[in-house]
Amino acid sequence: MKRFICIPNQFRGVSETGEEPIFTCMIERNASGFLTIFSKAELLFSRLTQLLDKFKDWVVLGQVDVDVLVEKHLHSVQDWERNFKALKAKGKEAERLPSTEKVDCITVNCEPVRVAVDDLIQKLFDALLTSLRRSIQGHIQVIDSFVSGAMETLSSRPESIDEIGEADAKHSQLQSQKPEILPQFQQAEEKNRLLRSVAGGGLDTISSLRAKWDKFELMMESHQLMIKEQVEVMKGNVESRVQVYLQDLQKFRARWDQLKPGHDIIESGDHEALQRCVQNIRDRRAEFDELENTRTKLTCVTLLLLSHALQFNSKNTLFVPMGD
Repeated sequence: MKRFICIPNQFRGVSETGEEPIFTCMIERNASGFLTIFSKAELLFSRLTQLLDKFKDWVVLGQVDVDVLVEKHLHSVQDWERNFKALKAKGKEAERLPSTEKVDCITVNCEPVRVAVDDLIQKLFDALLTSLRRSIQGHIQVIDSFVSGAMETLSSRPESIDEIGEADAKHSQLQSQKPEILPQFQQAEEKNRLLRSVAGGGLDTISSLRAKWDKFELMMESHQLMIKEQVEVMKGNVESRVQVYLQDLQKFRARWDQLKPGHDIIESGDHEALQRCVQNIRDRRAEFDELENTRTKLTCVTLLLLSHALQFNSKNTLFVPMGD
């Protein structure tokens, strides 16, 4: 504007050299109109500034970390669905943004802003896809970790009463954890369907994980049958040990009846005979203590097996009596 106002200073006209130019006074004569010019200029610049507000909402995503924002606020599959739907609608609106805006005598090129808006929309779309994949992978990792650990636990065959108790406790623990893992499966499959619809392809590991889960379910069922079989095997072993114990007890009683000292030896007062009797009693006592230890162990094992047999509805849960 200053350059435009000073144009009369450049006119020479017919003035002689050294004389004051006759056009210079044009500026002073019209000085009163400069106020109007500058006020209209301020109004024009104000309207240009307001033009910025039209695009402010479109570029607000450039002021935040989109990845952190998405990670913080998106959790369920409905969250991603709403954002993908809103982003699609915004993309269509962005296509209708003007390439130029004319404010009086000034034409503003809006193409760079449109390009920036498209880039921001694409960046948000990529962030949504990445976070959705990451969320699915998180579910897969939780499920796979549980299933792998469970299958390893179920693969071991108990060989003792204590191991049967541990195996049964672990089976119950896995059974109680299943309701916590199944929702993870449902969420992973729902999110994978959404990912397939918006990206054209999902994570193929879901199908293989489903097959692994089905195998785990079969192992849970067969594990109970395996424990039941092991209980039956151990029942047979214990019953055999009980029979051996009863035979040893009968042999001990027969030897005791044969070798126990009679009243005649005690009344005879024979010192050497009495010493032999005492030693014989001590030997028999040691044998009896050993038999008693065996009886105690068999009683404990029998009670444990009986509890497991009742738990698994095992047939023939009564064992051979051990006697007094």
